Amino acid sequence: MSVLAAVRGGFKRGGTMKIFIILGFLTVVFGCFTFFPPVFEKVFRFWYGRKGPQLREKYRSIEVRSSPENTMRRELYARLRMMWLLLFIGFLAGLLFSLFDGGGEILEALERPTFGEGESRVELIAEHGGQSDLVQLTIREQSPASEELERFFASASEAALKQVLGDNEDFSHVTRKLNLITGMDGGIEIKWQVSDPGVISVSGVIGENIPMEGAGVEIVMNMTYGGFSRSFKIPVTVWPDENAEDGRSALTAYINDAIAEDPEAPQAALPKEYKDSALILRRKEHTTGQNLALLFLIAALLMAIRAGSRLEEAFAKRNRSLEEDYPDIVSRLAILFSAGLTIPAAWERLAADYERELTKNKSIRYGYEELRLTALELANTGYSDRVFYDFGKRCGSGRYMRLADILDQNMRKGTMQLTVFMEQEAAQAFELRKLQAAKTGEEAGAKLLLPMMMMFGLVIAMVVVPAWSGMKL
Repeated sequence: MSVLAAVRGGFKRGGTMKIFIILGFLTVVFGCFTFFPPVFEKVFRFWYGRKGPQLREKYRSIEVRSSPENTMRRELYARLRMMWLLLFIGFLAGLLFSLFDGGGEILEALERPTFGEGESRVELIAEHGGQSDLVQLTIREQSPASEELERFFASASEAALKQVLGDNEDFSHVTRKLNLITGMDGGIEIKWQVSDPGVISVSGVIGENIPMEGAGVEIVMNMTYGGFSRSFKIPVTVWPDENAEDGRSALTAYINDAIAEDPEAPQAALPKEYKDSALILRRKEHTTGQNLALLFLIAALLMAIRAGSRLEEAFAKRNRSLEEDYPDIVSRLAILFSAGLTIPAAWERLAADYERELTKNKSIRYGYEELRLTALELANTGYSDRVFYDFGKRCGSGRYMRLADILDQNMRKGTMQLTVFMEQEAAQAFELRKLQAAKTGEEAGAKLLLPMMMMFGLVIAMVVVPAWSGMKL
């Protein structure tokens, strides 16, 4: 019944369920995209058709042994599936939290803590006279039925009355709320009686209609400790204050007075009327479920945004791999040319060596992957003016474009100077490789700076915290 009441109350108030409606709708939509192939294929065709050739080339360069279309299809499917999973988990977990937290339940009584548990504080939504207010209630624990507690008298009452005054000067000129404490250190309990609750409530709140000439009231402080008790009568004169608290405090005081009437009862009865209008007290709704659902929704949106940056990171990693492979490719070509192999034969030899290496360590090297594609073209269609040009264009690097130009010119004009050119290119490539290695080391050092600072802070904390707490290392 409480779950049903929470659902009905949530839909009645509207705003509390909006996040779940949005999340549920998105879950259904992304579920259709993910689990129904015809729907997914239509979405993919629309998405694929709107992508330019440069983006497709990036996907092709990341997975060189797969077509750009298949790579983009797998990427889109994985992204939609992960987004659907986040949306589904967020919707389900958030809804369960919201349904079972008891929010929205109409209350007629509140369970009072048993003796020894201490007082409890509850926030409720009070609906009365067409408006809603948030009230904070204090439910005291049940008084012991069989034994009473011992009490302190003179010294304890003097200390207690200093706290009771609060921000007021003295009891003859009270303009602000009295701090009617309910206990003190040492096990002393304090209860209050007020001769006129309209002037000061048992919770110490000043009434709303205090005359300008002031109003007199007598409060009684009943102190208990063990089996002893004593009462202190305190005459109080209350004066109106321009900064008096609003009607919400008066409503809170009214409800607190009602639930304080019978402290021995296991349940604290709640009032049903306030100022000649019906009073409905509803348990305050927790926002844990909504916050959890919103968190997963944000995570799904961030994943969609993150997809583009992941592609750029993968493409940058591929470009770094190309730069790292270039000196090795050039030097090995120079050795093969010196041994008397032609350009196509040397190219095919490097591709075959890479295939054998790939079967052993299975580490993809993007420079050799592009070289392998060119070797397949040479084997299938033979040499043409665009073979090495396409190789340099696919790599997208000035170094590879220069290598492609050298090879293309020597294929057309002869290979007498090819070995010399390749040796010079290899020497320059290794020098650039040294500079790149130094740059990579500097970047790695910069990335390690933050963890080092965190470790340094941890060491400082290990030294300082024990010193502050008086502990010995």
